[in-house]
Amino acid sequence: MEEPPRKRRATVAFNYCRQRKRKCDGRQPVCTLCEEANQSQCEYQERQTKQTPMEGDQATEIIERLKRLEQAVTELSGPKTSSHDYLPRPICSPLTGSNTGRTHNVQPVQRLTSRATATSPSELNWSTPDVPYCAPSTDADDNAVMSIPLAHSTTTGDLLRSGIAQSLLGAYPADVFKRIEVRRQVPASISFDPVPRDQIHFPVIAHLVNPQHPVLVSSMFMPLYCEVLECGPGPNAHSTLVLLVLALGAAASETPDPILGEWLPGVQFFTPALKYLMTAWPGFFSSDNTTLTQALYLAAVYYSYLSRPAQAWHLVYIASANAQHLLIQDRHSQYIIRLCWAIFMLECDITAEHHLPRSSIELMVETLPFPECKVPPDFDMFSWLANLSAHRLLNRIHHLLYGGKDVSSQPGQVSDVRNEPSTAIFRISQELHHQLLEWYNLLPSVIRPNLDDSSPSVEKAILLLRYHAAGDIIFRPFLLHVLQLPQQAVVPEEMLENARMCLRHCRGYLLAVEHRLRESSGSLEIVLHSTLAAVLLLTQAFLCPKLASAVQDITSLQSHVISLFKEWAFPGSSIEAMLSIVRTMRDKFTMLK
Repeated sequence: MEEPPRKRRATVAFNYCRQRKRKCDGRQPVCTLCEEANQSQCEYQERQTKQTPMEGDQATEIIERLKRLEQAVTELSGPKTSSHDYLPRPICSPLTGSNTGRTHNVQPVQRLTSRATATSPSELNWSTPDVPYCAPSTDADDNAVMSIPLAHSTTTGDLLRSGIAQSLLGAYPADVFKRIEVRRQVPASISFDPVPRDQIHFPVIAHLVNPQHPVLVSSMFMPLYCEVLECGPGPNAHSTLVLLVLALGAAASETPDPILGEWLPGVQFFTPALKYLMTAWPGFFSSDNTTLTQALYLAAVYYSYLSRPAQAWHLVYIASANAQHLLIQDRHSQYIIRLCWAIFMLECDITAEHHLPRSSIELMVETLPFPECKVPPDFDMFSWLANLSAHRLLNRIHHLLYGGKDVSSQPGQVSDVRNEPSTAIFRISQELHHQLLEWYNLLPSVIRPNLDDSSPSVEKAILLLRYHAAGDIIFRPFLLHVLQLPQQAVVPEEMLENARMCLRHCRGYLLAVEHRLRESSGSLEIVLHSTLAAVLLLTQAFLCPKLASAVQDITSLQSHVISLFKEWAFPGSSIEAMLSIVRTMRDKFTMLK
């Protein structure tokens, strides 16, 4: 049965017609109804206009972009279904996977297809793609997507145990760097009988430390500082916090000289603070909880500045337990939220390179919002938020590509990379690379680094290193597979392209790292571990005929890395061992070339 034709109405009815609820004929200059009512002209209803956002809303817009980015990262993992029906494709752009779901009459992946027609990042459909895990499991903890797997294989020690690395450098134990750090003696200066200085001079902590570890607010800290300065330090949480800030200021403003032996900047402040912390933390429930937890975190950061990951891990583990307790008591405090995120990031840096127990802080921040950002926009806070989102993406990459479910297996156990990466690995890497590009593109322009910038600022160098570190481990499985193949083996072009992508990210990392190391850093050790991994992969690639053309300048890259390590190679440290490894690699490489 045919539907009756719909009545056509005037585009805009006049006010009189609307009030009478009569059809308006739209006659000009006066419609019939208005003419009958003796009105000389027709009056339109005042139309509503869209209001454009005010300039003051720019900060809100930037935060929304970061939230969209966070949502994109959070929604990456999905139901673990089989993907053997999908064909591998090379990864060359963020939209490469737009048609992947149309092959072999498999249910199309609409979420990937929708991305191909999006005109801006905000229009992208970020629904969860049907990307399986490398080691599928029905365990309930599969949703803990932010945690770095206990037995992951992306550490530098694991890389040293690969077949081609052993043929070049010899055999190393899986936990070689952890053994070195555990054997290091704590300097006598850091003891429980310190002599604090009589006069305290406040360093420029606001410009050197707080932008990268923003757990303190100046308006709250300065009264504490003035109180301690006036009355002198005592055995309490406030004095401890002030002393740790002073110690960090000294560590951030001084330049080490490895030739002189141990580098202990600000130790006269750190020692009494550590003494109080070790005495007070067992009685956590009866002390100034937030201040004590902030102090524990800053003490861990101080050890990180000294490149002592073992001691830093102990303190951040304790700080994490305290912070989780605080979060249970008050989930809305911005100070606690910011502190939890800072602890999460420091612990991730340590456990990404060392197989150490986790404090479960990642389970708490899973449901936490990002810390709020004040208005007008704070450049340092934006950079820190971008760093947080990069950390979550890096953890997602670890979980999806290196998340072996057998936690009873020995840490550092290297998988057999001679087996060709499965179709699932291609799909997962493709999607993760897309997520990495979206992370970069969604960064606000004021903090987004130029990938071709030859002299970035320290803040932009940090984001560049995160970008290239993520790209490295996304494509590393393909590079390691190509390196293990015999010379006469035929390698698919998509496999070679993904291997070259890994090399490009390794090169980009080495070009950016020197700008990160212009000054002392609390992430020095993890940055140099990634530097060693990058130069080791590039050196191995030069020895592979299929990839040698991409690394023709390997000799200069090796020399560049050696010069970086020499500046920070403290006696008895992992960095000193890494310097020795790079020198050995260069010598053996020269013989083989």
